[in-house]
Amino acid sequence: MTFSIERAGRPVFGSRVQDRQVSQGTSFQAALQRAASSSPASRPTDEPQTEQQLIARLQRDIVTDYQPEADEMQGAMVLDQVKPFLDRQPPEQRQATVLRLLEAFETPEGHIPGEEAATYYDIRQRYGWVRDGIASAATLSGLATTPAEAQRREGEEAFASKLYDRGNELEYHPDQAQDSQGAMAADIRTFLDETTRGADSEYASEMKWTVLNRLYERDWVDAGPVMGAIEQVAAQDFGKELLPTMHRGAGTHAAVEAIRNRAGIMGGDPEREALGIANPQFYSLAIGARHASAATQLELADTLADERVPFSDVTQFVTMPLQDERNSLQENGLEMFRRLEWLTRDMEGPLAAQVVGKTLDEMQSTGGLPDKIDFNDWKGDGESWEGSALANLNAVADRIKGTTAGDAVLDRMRGYGMIRD
Repeated sequence: MTFSIERAGRPVFGSRVQDRQVSQGTSFQAALQRAASSSPASRPTDEPQTEQQLIARLQRDIVTDYQPEADEMQGAMVLDQVKPFLDRQPPEQRQATVLRLLEAFETPEGHIPGEEAATYYDIRQRYGWVRDGIASAATLSGLATTPAEAQRREGEEAFASKLYDRGNELEYHPDQAQDSQGAMAADIRTFLDETTRGADSEYASEMKWTVLNRLYERDWVDAGPVMGAIEQVAAQDFGKELLPTMHRGAGTHAAVEAIRNRAGIMGGDPEREALGIANPQFYSLAIGARHASAATQLELADTLADERVPFSDVTQFVTMPLQDERNSLQENGLEMFRRLEWLTRDMEGPLAAQVVGKTLDEMQSTGGLPDKIDFNDWKGDGESWEGSALANLNAVADRIKGTTAGDAVLDRMRGYGMIRD
């Protein structure tokens, strides 16, 4: 029987805990007890209160101690520590904190005395994981990762504030306003030119488009003429439509891409995954969603709806238990939903529905199910350590129901016999 425990903020899946094999028929509870007796102490529950404490924690957990959690989670483990630390800080201090954290983990240059080349490479790689996690936390917080970009963002904030005041005046007092949508469009063009001064032409054009979309992402309620001005610049200067947005704040697109790119990268390790060790992409999606805003999650859900195979390594790991011929189909199916429950635990309903739907797509692409899975009449070998053996299945179903995409996925699950009406 398969099982799952959580250690240091992440689960251990499949039939391996601390390299101990769990035999067929072992109950969830017995497996948990054996694993707990040999598992190392999880990371400290006390949260770092100062920047130096956080740096020391990251240096120890990721770089020097060679913890298995770091090897498996990589940058996602750092994100899970840095984002809560930033959230506890006053907003005006967060940007400077990000820049100092990145500076503290600049990749070492030159030879490290007494270290072998392989060890040196590994240390550089681990510094890269830390910087990637810090950068991810910054992006999900709407912060810059370089001093130059941070300074540019300050100017953007001031410019957007003035645009809002002008748009509000033009919307509610058009007869009194000495302004127009065309005038605002002209000022937006000037701002884009100034913010990209000194950049080569190709990069400048790309950066202008990014900044224009960042402006458009903002909430322009009661300042509608500003949206019209931004749209005018996009159509006349770029000849294309702006990216879809719910206008929940600048940086939503970037946050979506941060999660999407890290979770969608190819390169899983089938041998490790066959032992129940999740890939870094799995954690990038789960922990990225944990720390993403509701707006980011909903926009990511919209993005996934238009993509056929957005997270192939993630969904392959989730559905991998179905290929294990040592266990029954019900046991393998329950393990699949155990992984799926952990993956979607911190997701909004629409995003969870997309992820579950993509998982079912993966299941179909690898041959589907030899038979329907009827969990409801299955009597396993006892209760799981979490309670009911169906708890994960029910949690996933409850998470996605009530959304358009989720209800469609539930219909598919009924077709597979996984749930009943």
